[in-house]
Formats: sequence, structure tokens, C-alpha cells
Amino acid sequence: MLIRFAVENHLSIRDRQELSMVAAGLQDKGVDLITVNNVKLVPAALIYGANASGKSNFLSALSLLSGAVESSHAQTKPNSKIPRSPFLLDEKSKSSPTKIDLDFFLNEVRFHYGFVATNDAFIEEWLYAFPSGKKQVWFYRDATKRSIHFGKNLKGSLKTIEGLTRPNSLFLSAAAQNAHKQLTEIFDYLSSFSFKYRIENESQHAVAAFAKGAIDGRIIRFLQQADTGVVSHQFREMISDSKIDRKSFMNDVVNLFKKYSPEAQGFPPDWDDVELKKISLGHRTGTKRPKFFDLRLESAGTLRLLVLLKTIFQALDQGSLVVIDELELHPVLLTPA
Repeated sequence: MLIRFAVENHLSIRDRQELSMVAAGLQDKGVDLITVNNVKLVPAALIYGANASGKSNFLSALSLLSGAVESSHAQTKPNSKIPRSPFLLDEKSKSSPTKIDLDFFLNEVRFHYGFVATNDAFIEEWLYAFPSGKKQVWFYRDATKRSIHFGKNLKGSLKTIEGLTRPNSLFLSAAAQNAHKQLTEIFDYLSSFSFKYRIENESQHAVAAFAKGAIDGRIIRFLQQADTGVVSHQFREMISDSKIDRKSFMNDVVNLFKKYSPEAQGFPPDWDDVELKKISLGHRTGTKRPKFFDLRLESAGTLRLLVLLKTIFQALDQGSLVVIDELELHPVLLTPA
């Protein structure tokens, strides 16, 4: 559970900016707070402000942290630059490092993690734990020192992993790739964040989100309670022509993506065996039988909900974080009942 997040010197953000999820001392009724170790946290936060005021840039800093934790060791080449974007409107900031840090609860223990990065290296990185409220230094990395400082509460082959950690990779990322038990739990949480940005073509996103032919029943119930008119769903085969060799077709599609889009290397091994299906939503009619529409006939709001709810329910089940930019939902849906 996220407690707070802060960033300094990233895109349009020059000075340190922080988001806190700690609940204010208000007595509003109907607010469902999450209490961990006597700390009351809000389950969701809304960042609002004028256009071009830095809202999206603030969220992208969280994505930068999560992405660096996930891939800086496994997917970064030894001579690659760190993909940061410092504030460019003054000379000092252009050459200054970017700092990102956050606090979170994991298994009811508070952790504090962060790093400081230049274009070429992570010059600082740290992880502190606070079991029973008492600070434990798990590790502190300083590029000016000859070695990483490890606290007594962090076990494992730390010196071996330190030797494998490149200047442009995070120690946390290297530790997880080398199966360090304690740090893999931290890695799993920080790399599990889901990011949803402005959905330009809602119907295509909805088709892709449910192409495996399965949907969480809670999504349909939510759409029904949100008064969208949706009461059911159905799937149909996207490749129904019996003359088409579906397996060969899917292999060709995957190979094309791998050729023209490097990130498509992440296709699951069994992707060519997936039964591609297209979802359609059933709407309430004057009879007991719903009327099913092609997704292209659905409203943008309904389709956006369909896509977002899949990620939201997964995050609720896994205890992870969802970040949504350009929410664009009706205010009634954002107001507690």
C-alpha cells in the first residue's frame, strides 16, 4: 500500500513535489480508509489542476521508478543511458540528478525506497525497513563509496550481487534477477504498478483486453450498477473461417510484431495457442433477452470503464497500485455511495 511518493527534477517538475496518501484528520462519513499499523490511508487520490501544470509528469515519475526497478538490470545494455528527463529551463537543473523516493507498506511493514540518477548512473540507492516502527537500514548505495553498505537485517549473497550491479542498473533490480528472497518481495511490489494513460481508441483497447475470452463478473455487475444499460456479455471467435490455419496466422502476427516492435518480445510463449475472441455487451431491452452490440456502437465512457475495471479489480485482488492519467469518467462514478 502506497504511503507517499516524491520526485525532484523530472520533466516540468524542478523542485521536490510529494503526494501523500495519509488521511487528513477529517471526520467525513462514508470515507473508507485503510488502516495499517495505526496509520490511516486513503484508498485513492485524485490529482487535479490546470492544463500543463505537471500532473501527467508527476505520474510519469512513478512509472520511471517502477520501470527502472523492473528492467534496469535485466533489459538494459551495459552502456545504455538512464531514461530520465531533467528540468530543462535552467542550466543547473539540466546537469543535476533526478531524485525519486516513496514509502509503502508491505506485509504490514513500512519500507522507504528511492534512488538518485544521472544520465549515466544511479549515484544513490537505498532501502530502509521500519518493523515495529524502528528503522533498519537494509542497504545504502553511494557511487562515491567503494562498496554498498548492507545492514545486518538483509541476508543473502549480497557481495556477489553487488559485483553484478552495473552503474546504470539498480541494485534492487539486480538482486531480484538473482533470486534474492527478501528483495524479490520488494521488487515484485514496485514492479507490479499498473499505468493507464489516455485511451485514444476505446473499442480496440477493449477488444485487446478481453481477447482471451474471459471477463471478471464484477465488471459486468459494476457496469450494470453504473446505469450504463449493460446487463450481460458474450464472446465470439475473431477468426471463424475454417479455411484459415489459425496457428500459422497467429505465428505470423507475433513474428511481425517482434520484427517491427522491440517491446513485443514480451509475448507469452503460448500466445499462438490463445483462442482469440471478441467481446460484445448485452443491453437491457423491453423483453427478457438482451440486445448485443458491436463495441464500436458503445459509448466511449462505457468502453473506458470496461478497460479500466479489468486493471482495477486485478489490482484490488493483488494489493497493487493503479495509476490512471486522464480519468475522464462521470463525476457520479467517482463519488462514494
